[in-house]
Amino acid sequence: MDRLIKKERERVVSELHPAARLILDDFARHPAVTADQVSNLRAILDQSPELARQLNESARLGYLRGFAGLNDPHAGGAFHPEDKSIHLSLASLTTPKLQPYESGEAIFVLGHELQHAFNADGQAKRAREFEDSAQAIAQSDATVHDYTAVLAARLAGHRRDEAAAEIAGWNAVVSAIKKGSSEPSLRSVFRMAPSRVSDFLERSLGPGDAGRTPKSNLALNSDLTITPTRENVEAMGRNYFDKKATATRLGFHGNSDYVNYYAASAIGWIVQMEAAYASSRGGVMPHIAIDMALLGLSEKLLEENGLDLGDDSLRMPYLDLSGSPPERQHFDHTHETHEYRPATRHRNGKASSAQESPPPNDQGDLSPTQDIGAYMDRMLQAAVSGDDAMFRKMTQALADLPAGRASTAQAKADVDMQELLAAQQWRQQQRNRQMEALGNEAAVMPVHR
Repeated sequence: MDRLIKKERERVVSELHPAARLILDDFARHPAVTADQVSNLRAILDQSPELARQLNESARLGYLRGFAGLNDPHAGGAFHPEDKSIHLSLASLTTPKLQPYESGEAIFVLGHELQHAFNADGQAKRAREFEDSAQAIAQSDATVHDYTAVLAARLAGHRRDEAAAEIAGWNAVVSAIKKGSSEPSLRSVFRMAPSRVSDFLERSLGPGDAGRTPKSNLALNSDLTITPTRENVEAMGRNYFDKKATATRLGFHGNSDYVNYYAASAIGWIVQMEAAYASSRGGVMPHIAIDMALLGLSEKLLEENGLDLGDDSLRMPYLDLSGSPPERQHFDHTHETHEYRPATRHRNGKASSAQESPPPNDQGDLSPTQDIGAYMDRMLQAAVSGDDAMFRKMTQALADLPAGRASTAQAKADVDMQELLAAQQWRQQQRNRQMEALGNEAAVMPVHR
């Protein structure tokens, strides 16, 4: 019997595209991969014709170039677009002692990751569009650089990618069931991949199939496959991508949702674009602005996922537009530490923020010589609210400080020139560093499942 199973698996492998066979052969030669894991990988390709089709097409078209073991304990698999490789959990390919091998998890995950490989070119295009848009905002003359819309568009692309990949994972499992049974059922799908179906099915109190029924926002075909229509992709965006961090458990600490996982690299790019291209207007640098609540972003989760600001000493201020008035916060470089660095607190224990300052249209007796932090908060509010008169009045007050008036014209010119040259040199270094390290944002972000 074992020889018949082995011959059948060899037949399936012989029918794979030559590029797909090379990928399997390379995986088998990896020193960390066992013969049992290779055998089970070949078995699931035999078990699910849809999975074998995905592998053949992705290998033939050059979308996939290899398999590797997965090091991330918080993901079942990951597609790495920089080398077009799928990293799989070796544990999911290992036969447990004294128990038969259960293939459903590996079939679902591999179907999911293969869809990421098919989507990679589209994701790269969307990444370039985001990068170009972010650079244009950084170079603009606006006092406030609002990145909310471009971040929303970038995250929407990731959401569609993940949703489509989930549908592909489901279809791979259904394909395996159909090969072994002429009439697949929701019961058989649940039994094969119990940890994956909660995004597709919900419990039913009636005499339904295994007490489960498809979620109301999903349309299943008569054979239980799911077509990735716009409506079904949106449904899986809600059912899967939008889940809370307690359900997804992504990122370095396993405490992140999808939005904050993907937004970390995007915000790192934004900060590096500001460092490279933003310039002062009337002696005042523009301010990054993001509606954090609208996008579902958490500064804590972003920094714990790892923000690459291009400089490990950099603390970049930004305006959180979630409230009224906007609140001044900071992003910190945490790419290596993955540690959240909360805002500096005053002696009264309250976090420093723009909300502590009076309204921007009421300057009162506030002076830059008394509390420069509160004064700058007031200026930021004036800029965001569009109170140009107050903003100009407050910047002029800064320019009229005694120390400024005492400077001679020649000394000011010398200092300005030195600062300009230093700033240009630093910005060029940041730009070179950013281009070398980041390249294309889509080419360095592993896509996790």
